[in-house]
Amino acid sequence: MNEWPLTPMHGGGHAPGTRLLQAEAGLKALLDRDDIGFLVDGEEEPRNWAVAATQRNSNVDRFLRDLEIEHWGVERFLRILKNRFVNRPRLCYSTLKWLRGPDRAFLDWMCSKPTEWHRALYALFHRELEDKLHRFDDVCIVRRSDGKYGTGSECYFPTAESHEDSIHPRVAEGTFSGEGSKAERRDARAFLEGIGVREVGEREQIEAILKRRYADPARAPSWETYERDLRRFIALTDKDKSANSLFGKYCIFQREDGLWARPSGVYLDTPYLDTGLHAYYGPLGVESSRAPLSDRYRHVDMRAQLVPFAQRCGVASRLEVEEVKCTDNPESAYLRDAPGSVFTSTGVNRDFAIPGLEKLFQRPTPDLSRLVWNTLSSRARDKSILKATFRYNQSNDARYADSRIVHQLRNSVWIPQGGD
Repeated sequence: MNEWPLTPMHGGGHAPGTRLLQAEAGLKALLDRDDIGFLVDGEEEPRNWAVAATQRNSNVDRFLRDLEIEHWGVERFLRILKNRFVNRPRLCYSTLKWLRGPDRAFLDWMCSKPTEWHRALYALFHRELEDKLHRFDDVCIVRRSDGKYGTGSECYFPTAESHEDSIHPRVAEGTFSGEGSKAERRDARAFLEGIGVREVGEREQIEAILKRRYADPARAPSWETYERDLRRFIALTDKDKSANSLFGKYCIFQREDGLWARPSGVYLDTPYLDTGLHAYYGPLGVESSRAPLSDRYRHVDMRAQLVPFAQRCGVASRLEVEEVKCTDNPESAYLRDAPGSVFTSTGVNRDFAIPGLEKLFQRPTPDLSRLVWNTLSSRARDKSILKATFRYNQSNDARYADSRIVHQLRNSVWIPQGGD
């Protein structure tokens, strides 16, 4: 039975047991002899599937298991997927070089399969590997509506309004719906959900809006469109605080000079909030990293919600004391003379300053002095900002000195004396 063509094959005919493979019935239905040649045997004469016993642990089943028939099932197929169909760097065994993205030949092979084939494959994976779906995290197994492939976490289910979306790639609908049995459709969708495919919610839709309308400051939408979008932005962050992180890299605020900027390029002051920040950013002129929020927002009907939203996104509403390195501290030489010589990952190089303060204090104003005073008064309990610390590593002692902000205030003329 092993050496002569006497062992029954799946689908009819006979072959030697050594020229046959055994697998789950679902995989046999998906992969034909040509597929076996591509996946398993390469340039050799492809093998074929062996017949399976109709009943487990029967005499027929035990006899077939005693033959030299290699088992090549769903687990082996998954190993090939993880080696050749991933979106991370992978080692090409023929050249011993690291390659990025799916194997081209394997990608072409997958692309040749219809959506119905993918649906049956997903249903099979759900039945056989339901408790191991985490192993698909980096596998580009999801057939998308644009014909490409992605991982589950990268893809979304289509909706009645959108079957294709370059920002949120949609799953090809036929891979989990359409014809086929109800059980197959159910299992295929369950597999896709299990590996991370999800519905497009309000957060995802807003992310798409941000990428489409606010990535380029020179292509800002009309003010009417912007107001509608702004309402959605505020509503989302009111419900989901973690959504604040979505807006940092997009130009969603108009400045007083008419330009659109990221939150990091804008600050709040009157008439929105009496912060006094104009006394700091205003004199810096073109060197300023921020500009005031446009006056146009005074007339929007959501002004009360605008200020907390802007603050959550990163628009400045107070003068920040920045953590910097000790390089520009007047006592830098003393600090770097700490015990040790090699700076390691356990070393400390920490100082505090208000950037540009020395230059501004060359022409001090009462408003600037008040801003600095109020800023430091609000942080009176935080004594750490008064000290610079330098340490090479945890095996050596640290050295301490007055922070840059102490030197800035000690050596500058900034305390009002009355009158002028």
